[in-house]
Amino acid sequence: MIVDLNMPTKPESKLNPEALRAQRQAIAAAQDNLLSELARTRYELTGTLITVPALGLKLGPDGLAILEHSDLVKKVTEDKSHPAIIDFGEEK
Repeated sequence: MIVDLNMPTKPESKLNPEALRAQRQAIAAAQDNLLSELARTRYELTGTLITVPALGLKLGPDGLAILEHSDLVKKVTEDKSHPAIIDFGEEK
């Protein structure tokens, strides 16, 4: 899944070095906060971006339910290179 975070950003080309640093720190903090919300679920982080407020995740139904209700999440889309839902059950 690709998870777009619900936070305002500006194009980096429009930011001075201090504002650029602050925006990247805010993105990292929002990513960390979302991962904290998912802490009681089983998930795999497949990617983070430093310039865009988004994460790549593999997760099960419990994680999807958290994303659906999180104020931190703007949009969730399926990453076509990864399955949408991972079955975390035991192998047979």
